[in-house]
Amino acid sequence: NVLDLGKFASWQFRLFDSTVTEILKPSTLKYMQNVHWTDPNWNTTWGLGFVVSKGSDGGKIVGHGGSCPGYRSSIRILPDNKRAYVIMINASGTTPAKYASAIHEILKKAKAAEKKQSPKDLKIGIELLEYTGNYNPMPWQSELLVSAWYGKLVMLGLPSESPAKTMTLFKHVDGDIFRRIRDDGELGETLVFERNDAGQITRCKNHGNYFSKISR
Repeated sequence: NVLDLGKFASWQFRLFDSTVTEILKPSTLKYMQNVHWTDPNWNTTWGLGFVVSKGSDGGKIVGHGGSCPGYRSSIRILPDNKRAYVIMINASGTTPAKYASAIHEILKKAKAAEKKQSPKDLKIGIELLEYTGNYNPMPWQSELLVSAWYGKLVMLGLPSESPAKTMTLFKHVDGDIFRRIRDDGELGETLVFERNDAGQITRCKNHGNYFSKISR
């Protein structure tokens, strides 16, 4: 299960910083995670019992996948920053590793945003919570997620193959009105939220389209 594989990853991280043998010598584990075989097309590299590859940021990724009828799984370990991802899916027609990669890219983006965060952003983030939730963009998309993101609102269409790249940020400008933050930092089109008589957010409007808030 996920907890077992999490413990397996933690054991490896512990060994990386140790000189004490714990089932394996630290040097043995590191040797197993070196590249020992490369496919002739250079697309696949193997250690000893581990798939070894290079991440988008140049760091090493080691892990392994598993599958049986109706189930797929993957564990991906990043030795350099001591982070691991375990994905288990009860479906065959998908690739678990892509979910691990997507989570990693979101966390990288969050870490960069966290460095720029100010105490004011924390306060704004709390105030934005009433706008957060899932919205119905039918028939254009399946679902829209709106969440707080370091003093801003973030909108994400679901499902998404590359969520970190498709996240859209909005800045609060007045009342229930927000404007999209373009890549150059300038403000773009509006995102307007509407309330019912009780003051609760019921829908939002963007690009002339209304998206109702989904009640869970």
